[in-house]
Amino acid sequence: MARVARPRRALGGLVAVIALSACSVPAQEPSTTTMTATATGGMTSAPVDTPTAVPLGQPVEVAMDGAVLRLTLESVAVVTECPGRAAPVQQPVFGHFVVLHIAASVTESYAPVGAELFRITAPDGRTQSVSSTDASWACFEPAELLPAFVDAGEPVSGVVVLDSATEHGTVSYNSPGGANGWFWSF
Repeated sequence: MARVARPRRALGGLVAVIALSACSVPAQEPSTTTMTATATGGMTSAPVDTPTAVPLGQPVEVAMDGAVLRLTLESVAVVTECPGRAAPVQQPVFGHFVVLHIAASVTESYAPVGAELFRITAPDGRTQSVSSTDASWACFEPAELLPAFVDAGEPVSGVVVLDSATEHGTVSYNSPGGANGWFWSF
């Protein structure tokens, strides 16, 4: 008798595959696109030489297979500990937690927005190969975290915690189709 996979296990497997593939992505050169304002106040890609800093509260739009993912960084903080789920306080592996409060929506289907899709770049231009660790994952209660996916018509918001080796730098969303030409500073 054939065994049918349960949806929870399938989703867990998909999240694990995305997380593992994100960990093995080599550091990339800065994107050759930047963002320009659209009529809706969002941002879209346009070819240029340097990425653009996006200010707090300004939405950006990422094209994804016919859909548009919209991300807005509502706040950012760099801390040396956070409230943990398994212990009262969680310590970072690399020295700092970058705590992002993000609102996300998508126009079609769904889009991944888990912590493993965000990349930290140090002020010297080096991209940190891993920023989603067990320590960062253990911060905050599940209800406070940004879900791993956003579905069309169901905007979400929550906290993304990254484990950072640098106190200052930039964060970018590394979409499954490639890096985008914008970043958030911290």
